[in-house]
Amino acid sequence: MALRENIYVEILTPQPLTSPEEGERVLRVWNSYLHSCLPDKVGNWEPVDQAFDLEERDAILGLWRWPFLAVKSKPRMDAQVFMRKGQLLQHATWLLCFDYGDVDVRELTRFLQEASKMLEGDFGCLTLLTETEIEAGRKNGAVSALDKRATRFNFLVSSRDIRKCLPDVYWMTVFGAPYVKMFGRDQTALRASTQGRNLG
Repeated sequence: MALRENIYVEILTPQPLTSPEEGERVLRVWNSYLHSCLPDKVGNWEPVDQAFDLEERDAILGLWRWPFLAVKSKPRMDAQVFMRKGQLLQHATWLLCFDYGDVDVRELTRFLQEASKMLEGDFGCLTLLTETEIEAGRKNGAVSALDKRATRFNFLVSSRDIRKCLPDVYWMTVFGAPYVKMFGRDQTALRASTQGRNLG
């Protein structure tokens, strides 16, 4: 069976993203820079079945708690916001997954840049899960199988991961303030050179 290649976009921010005001900020970034991929439905558990309508922001923000799940059928998108919980996790996570070929990669790169800025992300990335990326990701812990036959996979760089080291440098990697401070702005720009298949 042919592997269905997925594009993942992830942002790790030190902001907790727990309050309705922070939820409103996420919705504003989403609407401004990834409007074509606003969800059809949102919720806090599977199946995700609450209709999404930006005109009904109070209803959406009433669901703004861990985890906030969102889906879209065309283009297919699955998204999760995991708010920061407790003292062990230093970041909230915003993760979006798309089918390769269904979305404009240029739009995703702009979204990642702008969302990382507005949410003061410490780390962000955009990656395509090819067979090579899956093999590397399973070794470094960023990729895990979703079924016993290892035909479907998930991508996630966790807050715990980046406390030790970055698992990899991805096709597009955003280095936030801690990395700029550590490496210097010039070195950070060099380390962020694109890798792998040209997604554009």
